[in-house]
Parts: sequence; structure tokens; C-alpha cells
Amino acid sequence: MKLEENFEFSLLEMLSVIAHCGYLSDLRYLQGWERAQLARRVEKIPYEAAPLSEWNAALRYLSEEAPQPTAKAAREHLLLCLACGEKNGGQPRGGAADSGATL
Repeated sequence: MKLEENFEFSLLEMLSVIAHCGYLSDLRYLQGWERAQLARRVEKIPYEAAPLSEWNAALRYLSEEAPQPTAKAAREHLLLCLACGEKNGGQPRGGAADSGATL
């Protein structure tokens, strides 16, 4: 997705910015409500805004789902996966897995 002349972001990088992630890898650990919020933002991105390869990369990275045959299908599948809540283990963003300690 081209933002300015000579400055290009991938769809995954753009989603990372939209979700206020410090690192691209933080996208994988969004909690249920954060994923639902990201889904609402993705709804505003037309499927034509990114090529099929980028929609499928986002789908694979965020939901571990198989690639889709069209950008429109990949976007719709990504929206469904995001709206359904947690995926990829649900590890908290920016932290290690729960150690089992209570406060």
C-alpha cells in the first residue's frame, strides 16, 4: 500500500500501526477485544488497497489460515478470523506467557 512517493508499507505493517503495536510481531498476540477492534478498522480498507499476496500474508500471520484465491476472499476471511477473538495462543502482548503467579 503506497502512502507517499518512495515510501511503501506492507499491509501487515499498516495493520501493526493501526493496532498501535510497537513491533510487527505484537500483532500475533492481540487479545480478543483488540482483534475485534482491528477487524472494525480492516472493514474500512477496500480489498483493492493491497494485492492478494499481502492479504494472504496477513491472513496467514494473524490467523494461521490457508491462503484464499482472491484478495476479496482473503480480506473477508481475515475479517471473520479477527472478529472471532483470540488466535495464536492468546499470549499477552509485550509479555511472556503467564507464569501462573497470582497477585
